[in-house]
Amino acid sequence: MKIYSNEGVYFPSFFLVKINKEKNIDRILFHELVHFLQDISTTFGLINISNTVDRIKDLNKIAIDKKLIDSNTHKNYSKFHQDNIDLFSYYQGDSVNKYKTFNNSIKIIKIVEEESMIDYDVKEIHLFFGNNCIDSKEYFNFGALAILESMANILENWLFDKEIDFRTYPYDAVSMIVEYIYPLKNVLAVSELCEASLMYYHPGEILINSLKLMKEKQFKHLVMGDTYNFILNNFTVDDKHILNHFSSLVEITSKQLDDLIAFQPYHKEKLGRYYVQNANKIFRINKNAFITSLFYDKNINTFIKVFETIGLPLIINNNETFSSITTEKLTSPVFFPAIATVFKILSYQSDKSCELIEHCCQSQNEFFKEAICKNNPLNLLKHQNSNLCPFLYIWKVWRLENVKID
Repeated sequence: MKIYSNEGVYFPSFFLVKINKEKNIDRILFHELVHFLQDISTTFGLINISNTVDRIKDLNKIAIDKKLIDSNTHKNYSKFHQDNIDLFSYYQGDSVNKYKTFNNSIKIIKIVEEESMIDYDVKEIHLFFGNNCIDSKEYFNFGALAILESMANILENWLFDKEIDFRTYPYDAVSMIVEYIYPLKNVLAVSELCEASLMYYHPGEILINSLKLMKEKQFKHLVMGDTYNFILNNFTVDDKHILNHFSSLVEITSKQLDDLIAFQPYHKEKLGRYYVQNANKIFRINKNAFITSLFYDKNINTFIKVFETIGLPLIINNNETFSSITTEKLTSPVFFPAIATVFKILSYQSDKSCELIEHCCQSQNEFFKEAICKNNPLNLLKHQNSNLCPFLYIWKVWRLENVKID
């Protein structure tokens, strides 16, 4: 899974931002850093990280046992692995895979909630768009991915005074749902709605139910935090306030990330744990702080300041690779993109290019061979010397050297 804006991408679970623009990257970088914060400080972000780590563990075991990665790999998934793939397909919904532009006459004309086709109590949410002249039969499956993009888009437009005379799915999905069910006049209230919904396992269902409850109670957003706290105080998980439940998820996810890079000397850095624990201290332990609260003063420096504590993900653009002072001296940041590449290969995705290509090209890395790294980085094994690039290091440490790819 990747989370896109037009000129940048964030890789959830792998703490990597890629930007495809040489100049004036501030707005794009901002958008992707919002995704980074969503990834490490919301329930959906944390359960997605844990799910990704579990999938990697299962895929690694399958590859070692079969000594082969081929189109039938999915038939060997554990039941737990396959169940989570099915479940997360409902949680996530459609995102930029169904990108569509609408003129301003197009609105949501119907929202249909259907029971899922899997053995879990989870609903599939269909959004239908149209106007007085068009009644479209096409629908979008609404879930966390559209909420992630809608929130980042709202905050980007708010901070950079960005005006657009058309709307899109997924970037305006939540704003259009709000108009359809229960209008919230304050744009940051809509961001709070997104953020609070992401604090639950099925954000799409919570968002729809929250708006219905707001309409029933004639809720008014008056000051910062009203919408965020309304949702957190009205919806529980296992009869617990979500923030009490969230604290246990922080430790579970931190342990999963420790397991992902369990080899020395990198394990002692515990970078994934560092991100998640610091984000929790800023945004969730302090019940008066949350991501959207950074933007009420409309000062980007308030946003930037949190990264002094949390640290930045690895950021790669056309000209440079950088991170924050707290993380740039560590070796772990490049291993997460390397693991993302291993994950692509283990899950038999058609794109086998290494996610560190731009980084290695910039640094004139001795391992870098453009044609190989773009097409099948495993062929670097034929050119290896006593040292290994991060990708090959992971491949060997995870005992995959004798595994063939069909």
